[in-house]
Amino acid sequence: MTKVGICLRIPGLRPEWQGVAYAAGKERGMGWFEGFPFVSREERERRRREFEKRVVPFGLEEQRGKLKETLIGLFPDLNYTEAMFAFYDAKDAYTLKEKGEAGLAAARLKLKKLRWIDARKEQLLLRLVELESEIGSLDEFPAAAQVKDSLYAGDEGGTL
Repeated sequence: MTKVGICLRIPGLRPEWQGVAYAAGKERGMGWFEGFPFVSREERERRRREFEKRVVPFGLEEQRGKLKETLIGLFPDLNYTEAMFAFYDAKDAYTLKEKGEAGLAAARLKLKKLRWIDARKEQLLLRLVELESEIGSLDEFPAAAQVKDSLYAGDEGGTL
């Protein structure tokens, strides 16, 4: 790679696209370092804050304790950390899409990629994501029994 003006020349890329690739990277907050995109510290912090606002709206530490109790109650045989990351991944996909059917479909696709999740665990995690997104305060965080009851007892108009 050789430098051309203010951007790098990428071998194999047509000359008229060299500046376009560099400008597109700059618009997304990325820069070029030896041909590899990198994100600035400010951009990483902004993305982290947006993620936490979407996924854990009541505070990371406060919500983590409630989530841990619920996940251990739902999956006593699983490692809590794996279940927590699966929940965060599904919740992020659910909140990025519109809540409802589209959000559940996106969350279901995320959970399908995890090999350790069978159909029962997937349904419980999806119901937990759905119930957790409907609460108004941390005191209303769903317990394991509430998630199981809402899933197996008619579902009260839910989508599962």
